[in-house]
Amino acid sequence: MKRSRLAALTGALTLLLAAGPALAHSDLVASTPADGATVTAPMAEIELAFSAPVEVGFSLFKVYPLAVDLTATTASPPAEGRAHADDEGGAPEGGEHDHADADAHSDDTGHGAEAGSLHAHLDAAAEALVAEALSAQNDAGERLAVATRPEAGATDRVVLALAEELQPGAYVVMWRVLSADGHSREGFLTFVYLPQAPN
Repeated sequence: MKRSRLAALTGALTLLLAAGPALAHSDLVASTPADGATVTAPMAEIELAFSAPVEVGFSLFKVYPLAVDLTATTASPPAEGRAHADDEGGAPEGGEHDHADADAHSDDTGHGAEAGSLHAHLDAAAEALVAEALSAQNDAGERLAVATRPEAGATDRVVLALAEELQPGAYVVMWRVLSADGHSREGFLTFVYLPQAPN
């Protein structure tokens, strides 16, 4: 009897471990540029790294400019991009992004509070835009043209190649991805592009 129970327990554990990868959600774990970063060098692409493979052909990626005032301060690169679940096409789980308060971040210049304030301002502007733009149709004239690499298949790393030269300003990268477990995940990150003037 003990042996049969042990065998059943071992079998159940094996099945659970085998199903682990399939049950993983695809959350953003890293990006280039980082969420909240200020980019000064020319850039031609955006890279997103997820915790589990996403089905690119069944996922959506958009890049929009953000109409915000950048004259007060500049942003510093805080933690990872935000992501949340939208399994039924409705509101995200908990309605919150899974990252620390941007105001808690600081930089080497001691302007962490100002940078966090701008990051929070970018977040607020982006969240309102994402709610409308992620599902928008016929919005090609409002967003940046990007080419997704790869164009299809399952991958945990997606590159968005910019089809045009990036203009100085703030931007939001938004996505709705299909995870390997069949659940959809939505998220966004923001960054500021302020190229340095040539000497």
